[in-house]
Amino acid sequence: MGIECISSAKLEDTGFNYTMSLIQGKYKMFILYTLMEYGIVRFNEMKRYIGGISYKTLSATLKELETDGLVCRKEYPQVPPKVEYSLTERGKSLIPILDMLQWMPHNAAGILGYFGLFLAIYVVIWISQYLTIKRRIGQINGKVRRQK
Repeated sequence: MGIECISSAKLEDTGFNYTMSLIQGKYKMFILYTLMEYGIVRFNEMKRYIGGISYKTLSATLKELETDGLVCRKEYPQVPPKVEYSLTERGKSLIPILDMLQWMPHNAAGILGYFGLFLAIYVVIWISQYLTIKRRIGQINGKVRRQK
């Protein structure tokens, strides 16, 4: 394994960037964590468990995760409608990342102290928000380019 020169490399060409593009967003990690912990979850159960998320946002985020192949949606034709969500095999491959986030509060305090714990959580949140904004700017720029 040789050392690459950063001047010829691009983050967008890495697997890291692709993985982050799948999980970035305010609620995606919360939804993935919920499904990891509880397996099959109904829409309203998830909304109650996560809290603070609107029906519209939850629905849109679940659709994005389903499109990305991370979440499976199963609809039952009955009245009232019943819809269940679960992780796909691809979604289950993210469990080590979710486990690491669960590991941090239990171990980072002992290693880094409480400031380190706060800093580690802040960095994870900041990266997620930064990548969300970057993706949105890219989408806007893509729309502007297409209109020309």
